Amino acid sequence: MISTITTEATTVDEVKEEITELCNLSDAEQCLSYTGMLAEHFNPHVRYGAAMALGISCAGSGYKEAIALLDPLLSAKENFVRQGAVIALSFILIQQTDSICPKVNEFRRTLTKMITEKGEDSITKLGAILAQGIIDAGGRNVTISLHNRNGHPDMPSVVGTFVFLQYWYWHSLAHFSSLVFKPTCVIGLNLNLEMPKTEFRCNAKPSTFAYPPPLEEKKKEENEKVF
Repeated sequence: MISTITTEATTVDEVKEEITELCNLSDAEQCLSYTGMLAEHFNPHVRYGAAMALGISCAGSGYKEAIALLDPLLSAKENFVRQGAVIALSFILIQQTDSICPKVNEFRRTLTKMITEKGEDSITKLGAILAQGIIDAGGRNVTISLHNRNGHPDMPSVVGTFVFLQYWYWHSLAHFSSLVFKPTCVIGLNLNLEMPKTEFRCNAKPSTFAYPPPLEEKKKEENEKVF
């Protein structure tokens, strides 16, 4: 009897420890404290892993401390570290506007520069293209979340994230990132899947949800021919 009680108590303690570990892993601040020093590690592969861990744990949060850690990695000498940094930052800055997070506009300019510059490394350029797609995913009407509305882990999102991270071995796996996106727009439909006439009132400033302005193409100046 005593041995049975001891076994059950040990099992309960193990479950409690497992729950505590999961809670710590899902906390962005805890992840930041664990991986903060790794973002400055001498090994580039460790820095890449730390960047992706920060991106996933702080996804959609615009967390300033995480952005500050990832920002120096954008100028790392290793091309794959720069690739991981831009993808991680796109995870964090998705659904962020200039009024909420002023860093987002600067990051968008960085992506445009990486994509358009001819001298940029192809690996970094691939990361910038993926990051551009992530930050503008769903017409900028989705966010990234590994949890459902009840706060429990969402298995399709978790699996999608895991498979997406394997894109290095096969680029087609990047499409699994679509499993991570959750809509943030209001979708109003009745039982017949028809859109009823409704009105919504929002007391927030329009700039809080404003879409970034479209990129303007540079007009080529035609030189007048002198005869």
